[in-house]
Amino acid sequence: KGVGMKGKEVKLKLELKRKVLEHLRGDPVMLPLPRGFLDQEWAEGGVDLSMCELPEGLLQQVGRDVPSLKSIVLKQCSGIDMLKPLGFVDMCEGCRQLRCIDMVGVMTMSDQMLAAMHKLCASLRTVRLGGCVCLTAEAVAAFIKHAGQNLLELDLSGCLVTDFVVREIVAHCKNLTHLSMAYCDDVSHMAWCMLFRSIKGLKVLRLGRVTGLSDPLVFVIAKHLGDSLEELDIAGCQQVTDESISYLSYKSPKLRTISIRYCAKITSTMAERIPTIIHGVTVLTK
Repeated sequence: KGVGMKGKEVKLKLELKRKVLEHLRGDPVMLPLPRGFLDQEWAEGGVDLSMCELPEGLLQQVGRDVPSLKSIVLKQCSGIDMLKPLGFVDMCEGCRQLRCIDMVGVMTMSDQMLAAMHKLCASLRTVRLGGCVCLTAEAVAAFIKHAGQNLLELDLSGCLVTDFVVREIVAHCKNLTHLSMAYCDDVSHMAWCMLFRSIKGLKVLRLGRVTGLSDPLVFVIAKHLGDSLEELDIAGCQQVTDESISYLSYKSPKLRTISIRYCAKITSTMAERIPTIIHGVTVLTK
């Protein structure tokens, strides 16, 4: 009974801390956290600092005070810690058990910061780098070479992804279940084909606004990924037509969500037909 009460007190204490952190995140410039505010209680639930202007030294504080941290969300963060890589490097050095890092929309994410994540290659399972436009293709390829074998989810939407990066994904990311490569227009047709033929067991594939995505590539997706695919986003892919979507529908019995928003060559008739082929699927058209 005593242990139970103690556990309840710890949970309440952490819940209050999370509410305080959420309140602090609402300010235009986040205030520094007092010493002791972050501790090992945060390890399992993770730390969400998304959309904050971080005070200098906060990421170093995370690395020092929560060494067993499993997840950190830095989506759309700004501030000194996002401009100078030292704090991020210290966090990666201290939090060697991180399984998830979300850096979506951090336009100041640098090659040096990504290189610091090499230290986490044994633990990382989810890496979201969508919109990190300052990363070079060489840095992205090097990271995938180091960390790819354990990754389950990878988001490179809007990043500079070339055929070289795709080859590294094919060579090292054998266990991916979620892959996001929206707005990646520097990949050749042959590289896309190689990718879709190689990543077996993929459940979620997001390719929104990929200008080179056409019927032949959708046929390849259907043939090689149809058995496992549960979610597909091809919104804004102007070259895709009813022909390939019809084939995809018959080859993807597990598909639960498909986004065909702004696909000018996919007719409303085809959009209405998809649910008659795949039971329970949600078709996003608006």
